[in-house]
Amino acid sequence: MLFLKIQMGTFSKIGIMVFFIGSMSLFGQENPLAFKGKLNSANDLLTKKKNVEALNILSLLLHSKEQMDMSDSLRLYNLLGECNFQMQKYHQAIEYYEMALVSAYKNDTIQADIQYQIGMSKYRLSDYSQAVSSMQKSRNLYKQIFGINDINYTRTLNTLGFLYKIQARYSEAEKTFQEARQ
Repeated sequence: MLFLKIQMGTFSKIGIMVFFIGSMSLFGQENPLAFKGKLNSANDLLTKKKNVEALNILSLLLHSKEQMDMSDSLRLYNLLGECNFQMQKYHQAIEYYEMALVSAYKNDTIQADIQYQIGMSKYRLSDYSQAVSSMQKSRNLYKQIFGINDINYTRTLNTLGFLYKIQARYSEAEKTFQEARQ
């Protein structure tokens, strides 16, 4: 919004005062706090299973001219992946999760979470061998970071065992389920 100082009915060149109010700056770029606020709103909508509304917000953010820092980029792509997963658009979910992985290259915990989600998406597409590959990456990262007593590690083992069972890899499934019980 622009506020103008008016001198005797005409605009003064010196008198133009610009204030940045709301979420838009003079150049049409998002205010970083507004951008994060919209990410939070989209996350809240996803939690409430209002996927279409969340996707609308996330798509606007994705196509905005805003320069994102790595954490905003990671969060945006991860939320887009989650939104598409919830909407059963698994191919799109995988694309966004893979973009999120690029932003998460320094954070093993987030990489483990994303690999898990990619594995679940591949499972939903009946691409079991690729699902196993992603689950193994997730399992290895969780084990490296948190050890074998972590709930995420155990959850990944259970999912991995289930994937082995689906593929009739019974001895691997049994071994993996036993490891999860320990």
